[in-house]
Amino acid sequence: RARRAHTTIAEPRRGWRTRKVNPRQVQHDLVAMHAGDEHAARRLWAHAAPRLIAAASAITADHADALDAVQEAMLGVLRLSAHQVASIDDPHAYLAGAVRLRAINIL
Repeated sequence: RARRAHTTIAEPRRGWRTRKVNPRQVQHDLVAMHAGDEHAARRLWAHAAPRLIAAASAITADHADALDAVQEAMLGVLRLSAHQVASIDDPHAYLAGAVRLRAINIL
């Protein structure tokens, strides 16, 4: 199967540990990322990506495919309307579900 080109989102360094972050801060970063705030996007990626990549890797059994699934899920947030993004109550659950669906589609 052909490999897809990766987007320009940097992969988190291996060994990063994610800290517990206030869900309101994650929600704020999600809305700010949607509005074009690059720093919010980086914070959200640094916080959420390691866990999401691990979850996607369990489905795809391939790190590169898992990374693609996470990147596609994050980009999917940008395709939503501002109202839809603001109405996401649990950003962790939303992103985990989006990653799971994209990982399954990659298979």
